[in-house]
Amino acid sequence: MSNEIFSVQKLEEHIAFKASVYIKKSETEYPRQSLDIGSINSYIKGDLLNIFSKSFFDQIKPMNGKEAYRTLSLADNQFQTHSYSIASSRYHFLSYYHHHYLEPEHVVFNEQSYQTGFANDVWNLYTQHYHLYSEAITGLFLDFKNGLLGFCPSFITVETPTTKILKHRDTDSFISHLICYTPNTGTTFSFKLMLQENMEYFRKEVYYNLGNIEKDHKRHYLNSVRYEFELKRKKGKITLNDIQPWLNLYHINSEDEVRHNQTNNPISIILALNTPTAIEAAALGFNKNTASIQEDFYNYYSCYYIDKVMIFLGEQIEEQNSFHYYHGVDNNAFPNYQPQQAFLQNIKMKMNLTVPQLAYCFKMLADINPSIFDIQTKKELYQFIEANFLTTGKQDAGPTVAKLNNLNSAVDPSVIKFWKPILLKMLENLRKE
Repeated sequence: MSNEIFSVQKLEEHIAFKASVYIKKSETEYPRQSLDIGSINSYIKGDLLNIFSKSFFDQIKPMNGKEAYRTLSLADNQFQTHSYSIASSRYHFLSYYHHHYLEPEHVVFNEQSYQTGFANDVWNLYTQHYHLYSEAITGLFLDFKNGLLGFCPSFITVETPTTKILKHRDTDSFISHLICYTPNTGTTFSFKLMLQENMEYFRKEVYYNLGNIEKDHKRHYLNSVRYEFELKRKKGKITLNDIQPWLNLYHINSEDEVRHNQTNNPISIILALNTPTAIEAAALGFNKNTASIQEDFYNYYSCYYIDKVMIFLGEQIEEQNSFHYYHGVDNNAFPNYQPQQAFLQNIKMKMNLTVPQLAYCFKMLADINPSIFDIQTKKELYQFIEANFLTTGKQDAGPTVAKLNNLNSAVDPSVIKFWKPILLKMLENLRKE
């Protein structure tokens, strides 16, 4: 493997394969232990990166200068260009993982079933560390051109043009500041002003990058940036409805009055204060709502400016969509319009059931003969449950395939006791029909 030159696709397939091998081994040998995503993280940014760099060096070592230059130049350009379209590779990555994870069984790949879970977490880690691989190739290419690798690039008369390096400093700075609320890190108002300023610099950086990207790559760039903010938005739960009770308590008509400090109202004054210490909070006459108001508005502003970013990026993406075209002959013809396909978000059904109760419900249905499910394996059914249901105590992710498989083989008597009166009631209602 160390002598294999990694294209972007081969790199992503290798990570997907490693992840599938790891989870299958964990489910088989250590079914009761939780998955260690940290080991995959260490592998991607450590051992694999070293193997990756060495593979290129070993590949070009026997080459003459011209062949080595061409190989590194093409690789550098590929990794620079792919940074704009990396989000579009997610489907291929998950599909590759899916087939290796389930082999030798054949189950039709459904991307929606991987919106969350281990494979999705591995993909997120890879995108976070992608720049390391791109920088490794760029560094190797520069060392080669400077003669640091023992080659002689003197034959080069005109340097092969490379893709312009995009700016990411202001984007990365903006994203890094969208953190969860932590006490004593400054006032809520200073946080709001910082995000407001970051928003302006971020806009300028996006406009600059769009001016330096080829037309076919602009949407890929915008989608990749939007994806980074989407990850942060998923963690934000505070909306205007959550801070409305505070506005009502102090008789403030609009959140705008607070955000712009239009009336020097009580909430604006609180947000300009540092997080109270334990001694200050215990003082006689101190407003006990201070810390809660600061925390709620802190998180609200984080979500507020992410939403502004999403609107801005959506507008830029819309401008790249070629929906309208006109007939060249008939100038009076109306423009033909091709509507944009709506993004179908997989909405999970919330159940007032525990994982064991939900698992036994589907077990009863699956055990009916002849079967009412048109499936090849039980794992296919477990994946459907994981992707489409939420149980009590589970906020964002459904029950895992491994957990459902264990519950199917060992049913707790309390679960049977739970379902028995419900099934009897259903039977009674059926007889009345």
